[in-house]
Amino acid sequence: MANIVVVGAGVSGLTTALLLSKNPAYSVTIVAKHMPGDYDIEYTSPWAGANFAPHRNVENPWERHTFPELYRLAKEVPEAGIHIQGNPPFSPTPTYQL
Repeated sequence: MANIVVVGAGVSGLTTALLLSKNPAYSVTIVAKHMPGDYDIEYTSPWAGANFAPHRNVENPWERHTFPELYRLAKEVPEAGIHIQGNPPFSPTPTYQL
């Protein structure tokens, strides 16, 4: 069994640890100064916003794998604190035409 250490318990660290822990060949440990539930100014995850806005290259493999997991967490795990909302474009002209 491979021992994996994830440093940080923010959104990225916890999501990485969650996905790795689904593989029975991995033993995952999270090391962090702050964990979910901590409301310390140094722990940004409870306060930070994020924006998932795919670029024109819709074939980007990271986006194809990342978005379904974020969507699943938003719908099935409300305690994850992920919310889906619309985001209108800032410009009526698509980026590729600018």
